[in-house]
Amino acid sequence: MEKPLKYTMHAAAAVDDIDFCERIKPSAILQHFQDIATEHATDLGIGYEGMMAKNSFWVLTKVAAEIDKQPLMNEKLRIVTYPRKPTAVEATRDYYIYNSKDEVIIRGSSKWCALDFIARKIRRMSEFFNYSDDYYYSKDAIEGGCSRLSAPETGEELGTFKVKITDLDRNRHMNNAKYGDIALDFEGIDWAERKRIKRFEINFMSEMPFGAEARVIRAGSGDKRTYHGVKTDGKSAFVMTVDWL
Repeated sequence: MEKPLKYTMHAAAAVDDIDFCERIKPSAILQHFQDIATEHATDLGIGYEGMMAKNSFWVLTKVAAEIDKQPLMNEKLRIVTYPRKPTAVEATRDYYIYNSKDEVIIRGSSKWCALDFIARKIRRMSEFFNYSDDYYYSKDAIEGGCSRLSAPETGEELGTFKVKITDLDRNRHMNNAKYGDIALDFEGIDWAERKRIKRFEINFMSEMPFGAEARVIRAGSGDKRTYHGVKTDGKSAFVMTVDWL
């Protein structure tokens, strides 16, 4: 097995990945991250079927991405992922997206835990990753990686979104990638024409099943803003920060 653990896939910046300002959508970035993480986990024997055999499933808790350069529409991309050394109950996976010139244009990091679907308890990472240290990539794709975000105490309510059928993943909850576009959608077209996203980070707080609704509350008026999704029961659905340029 290759040291460090590494997986590569090839994709393209498809028409649906690019917005009206010729920029890659945050949801498209997260979808590429999700696709390669799924393929690599399957290759390591801890994909969907492998986890089901262990009465467990992966839960994405945090994700972050930095966009250094925009891909061109239909440009061929190379995507690389490396698992980092896990803690007792949390796995970290980093991502690099290269353009056709072999330049790193997008970097990302994510944190996962494994949940036992019978006991509904978090399982230890040693059950899934038991490699020696030299199998793990030691460099951070993003300085500091993912962080624990705090929900703002106050803010401006921008509106409400409702989970649709096309938002659902195979577990019948809102697909993680779908969260990526919420900030862009709720800021409006004038803001989107003037600004672009340099970095975004999301903490997933609770599941959003079909039909669930959440109010989107924004804190911060400058180029660094926080978006808080609050469900009708008062629980936090997500907290997202965006650095705009």
